[in-house]
Amino acid sequence: MKPCHRLFGRWAILTLLSIILTNGVEASQLVITPQEKSTYLQVQGKDFQPLDKIRSVVVFAYDYGGNLINRMYIADYELYCDTSGRLFGKIPTAGIPAEASRLHVKIATAESGIVEADFNFDLNTQPVQPMSPPTSVTIDDDQNGSGTADPGEVIKFSGSGWGGTAIRRFYQKEYSDIGGTNLLATVRIRDYSSKISGGDLSGNYTTPSSFTAGAKSIRINLIDDASSEATSAPYIIAESDPPEITSSTAINLMTIQVVFDESLYEKNGDAGERFILTGSDVSGVSISSLEPVGSEPTDTWNIILNSNLADRDPDGVTVAYDSTTSSSDPQLQDPAGNQVKNESSSGVADGIAPADPTRISPSATDDFESGVVKWSATADDNTTDPSISYLQIEGSDDLSSWTAVGSQDNSVTSTSYQGSYSPGVEYAYYRIMAVDDQGNESYSSVTVKYQDAHHLSITSDPVNEPVNMFEDQVTFEVRDAYGNLETVTKTVDLSMLSGTGTPTFRQTPTGSDITQIDLVNAGSGSFYFACNVAGTKEIGISTTGLVATSQNATISGIASKILIKLPGQSFVNGSGIIGPVTAQQAGTSFNVTLYIVDSDNYVVDTETGSRAIDFTSNTGNAPDGTQPTINGNTPDVTDVLNWSDISIGFSAGVSDNVAIILYKSGSGVNFTASDNSGSPTLTGETSSNLTVNPAALNDFVFAVTTPQIDGLPVSGTNTLTARDVYQNVKTDFDASATPVTIAKNSGPGTLSVKGLHGTSGDELNQADDFSQGVANLTSLGMRLDVSAEGTYQIKATVGGTDKGSSGNIAIDFRTAVVSNPTPAADANIDASASNSDLSLSADVSQGELTTYDYNDDFQIRWGFTNNAD
Repeated sequence: MKPCHRLFGRWAILTLLSIILTNGVEASQLVITPQEKSTYLQVQGKDFQPLDKIRSVVVFAYDYGGNLINRMYIADYELYCDTSGRLFGKIPTAGIPAEASRLHVKIATAESGIVEADFNFDLNTQPVQPMSPPTSVTIDDDQNGSGTADPGEVIKFSGSGWGGTAIRRFYQKEYSDIGGTNLLATVRIRDYSSKISGGDLSGNYTTPSSFTAGAKSIRINLIDDASSEATSAPYIIAESDPPEITSSTAINLMTIQVVFDESLYEKNGDAGERFILTGSDVSGVSISSLEPVGSEPTDTWNIILNSNLADRDPDGVTVAYDSTTSSSDPQLQDPAGNQVKNESSSGVADGIAPADPTRISPSATDDFESGVVKWSATADDNTTDPSISYLQIEGSDDLSSWTAVGSQDNSVTSTSYQGSYSPGVEYAYYRIMAVDDQGNESYSSVTVKYQDAHHLSITSDPVNEPVNMFEDQVTFEVRDAYGNLETVTKTVDLSMLSGTGTPTFRQTPTGSDITQIDLVNAGSGSFYFACNVAGTKEIGISTTGLVATSQNATISGIASKILIKLPGQSFVNGSGIIGPVTAQQAGTSFNVTLYIVDSDNYVVDTETGSRAIDFTSNTGNAPDGTQPTINGNTPDVTDVLNWSDISIGFSAGVSDNVAIILYKSGSGVNFTASDNSGSPTLTGETSSNLTVNPAALNDFVFAVTTPQIDGLPVSGTNTLTARDVYQNVKTDFDASATPVTIAKNSGPGTLSVKGLHGTSGDELNQADDFSQGVANLTSLGMRLDVSAEGTYQIKATVGGTDKGSSGNIAIDFRTAVVSNPTPAADANIDASASNSDLSLSADVSQGELTTYDYNDDFQIRWGFTNNAD
């Protein structure tokens, strides 16, 4: 049995011997350690570019004699660079041959370049040595001398370390890749000759007349009569098919990565000139150079441009290869010497990640105790990056595994983005991710670690106490950004950040004065605060490494006056009563609040209990005589609005609700409240002005002028006034919302109201019919048409309900006036039979009416006398 490879048989440390970046900067040492069960290699390093991206990993395996035995493109590596430029992760060991003695590793990164390193196995003990030199076999040459294998061609081979005397089995293994990793077929070779002498092998064999379709390389596998066995390094199969471009992707603004259908070499210098770029986004852009991705031969090459593409979304760009006929020109060839196919081309895909977004929030000082992580960032909009799709926040606990969370912002026409995340998972770190329409991603800087002790938080109610009193305890906690309690060993500083006077801090009300609190493996603390000057103070709590906090404290002086807060207003310490007053309705109870304050309008919270309060007001009794009340009490003397010794309860300087009912409508109503019965005496400060609106509509009152003329607009003073139940004029009455009908209430004949609104002209239904609760019936053009002269009354109805009637109105008919008879009155006219053209006429008017708009019966009588003389 051959010995187990030491990489897989025991722990080993692989130490970097040298590492040089492509830009010539020497980087720091890497350490690679096989992990449990030896399934992968752990990689650690530093001095890379922060958050650099790993592009590819290639591992070359060499045997004891320094012969290349395998080259592996590692696809499932897990390598990451963090924000400080540290590299860490793992490379799987699957595929590393057991006979490997040395590894050569190439790691290609986006920004740090290509990192190459040689690694030797060092067991810190004597390595396990085989009983004889390792068995090996090498393909030395081919009959044609082309360096490639043709069908039916004689191939020479040699080797060493063989224990037998003759080769008993000979196999040719055929692979679909030039690296000899993807096995297609194994062919038994019978046409060979070999010789083993002193462990050295030599010989030749003839390849089969054809290779398996798709085969790119071969290995030979030999076994001798002593069961020694060896497999050669891969040998490339000759073929004539020219390589072709399979894909091309713009991976940044100055690099287009081209992938071919097989691995290629660059011959005769830089072959960048062989490529042609077309499309509007490459107008004015030329090719600077061509660089292999990894070592040659490789199927992936980077075209380096001399200037940036037009934008990050290279639409319509094509890359093509222009082959040359001169063997001395720079070109790309496969190992068989075939140049890339002429005009082989590919549309360039968008592989350019968006520009890294700039994170604005969350910032180092933000916390998430509200239950929401709010984020904002700036990034390119669709003007500079037509392919950008959205921004979103990502969370991580280890800086390597990131999860997109919360809302996306796809406002791509702007450079400002924002969103939020309600933490189901309380991540340690956050960053902002920008994604384009091809799924390319870029990232902002990473936040601080939010799961550590982050900020101080005051948990007690604000201090509210008299001058020089240590009444209210202040408690605080150390929390992470999510509000979870943390323990620390720190010194917490106490200070007064704003306000006048001298602050004093103590851990107990009667203890010594302090300015700091020492937390020893603790997550909370407490203290007392006092000040010798009344007013609002800001208490500050801070310590190094944590976000500080503060809270306002209210220090009150000696009680001196009473303030009244009306509905809609608020009270602010140091300012007093502020804000607009909400209007009230006559007859409806509302509450006011009294505040006992010092001269600077700070509540004196020691004022608790009942006081006998004296009230005054400039309001009055309602028109119907109803008096206002305060807590159910009417004024001391009728029509003198003073209330004495009304008992009002106070708690910490703030009264219970005081109920007031006012019955008289109007504006500018105010109150005062004072107390001269206790100690100290409290003066009253006049409240803000209050508006009292009328109560609901109750009735209407007519004012009419008599007499009036039938059919003519009424003359004189004729009004209709809306009133509430307390006889206040309902100044806010709106007839468009509550139409009013004027009709006959009493009288000797029929009465029709005309000239107003509605189908019959008897309605008041417009918003401007009433002004401040009064309708002017004269200016509105009301007429009263009756069928008989006499005394009438009219009434106002709402919805069929009578709401008030007028006094008596005498209504007379109009008198007709006849003038201008022709011929003139008492004139002598010839009425003989011979005067056949005789005509009689008269002008008729109806008093003051100038427009006669309906028919009446008139009788015009002519008197004649027979005067033959």
